[in-house]
Amino acid sequence: FLNADDRDLYAHAAEWPQALWVSGGDKDQFSAAMTPHLWVSGGQLCNQTGPLFPCAALAMPGAHNRQNLALATAVALECGLSPAQIEAGCRSFPGVPHRLERIRELSGITYYNDSKATNYDASLVALQSLERPLVVLAGGRAKRGEPGAWLEALGQKAAAVVLFGEAQSTFRELLGSAGYPGVIEQQEHLDQALPLARRLAEQLNCQAVLLSPACASFDQYRDFEVRGDHFRQLVEAMA
Repeated sequence: FLNADDRDLYAHAAEWPQALWVSGGDKDQFSAAMTPHLWVSGGQLCNQTGPLFPCAALAMPGAHNRQNLALATAVALECGLSPAQIEAGCRSFPGVPHRLERIRELSGITYYNDSKATNYDASLVALQSLERPLVVLAGGRAKRGEPGAWLEALGQKAAAVVLFGEAQSTFRELLGSAGYPGVIEQQEHLDQALPLARRLAEQLNCQAVLLSPACASFDQYRDFEVRGDHFRQLVEAMA
């Protein structure tokens, strides 16, 4: 089983006639001669027999996780599991801590812990995985890297950005230079930044608050896990 969404890999499809290709997207993007073994349509994971189960059975959002779901399902079907058994297994899996971890929904706003996103590229994946509009919590100890794509995604997805930690002034300058159109706020610590992010999400009718720092944690925390655990505790304590 191979990932048809990997364009470099898929370019060699004719060389592997025995391969079965799966996609986290719609089959219409592929030629009729190379219809995937599994694909996503209307939010359902499908094969030639029809819909198997909703992709929402997996708690982890994003195109990359739909690809993971399709590959895992293909293997599970080959091993003899039924779609119902696979769906039940997916629903029993809460996701991986600190990696687009869905913590809770409160007053129509979903809170995500992506503390593992310690650089621009990792945070970009999180932004691409969620629907707009968002409030994004970003900051910590900045790393070297090219922020262009991250800044562009913030402009497209985030109605507001709340900055915290050592990098907040640097990030504010980056956002200003990039012409970011949303609200920018700053707080020193996460326990101050989260209540502000919640208020902004309510005022701006945002679907989610996303902690995706694009920074290391070492200015205020031992590691990204301690930072993410603190965020989870703060979110769970909100009333």
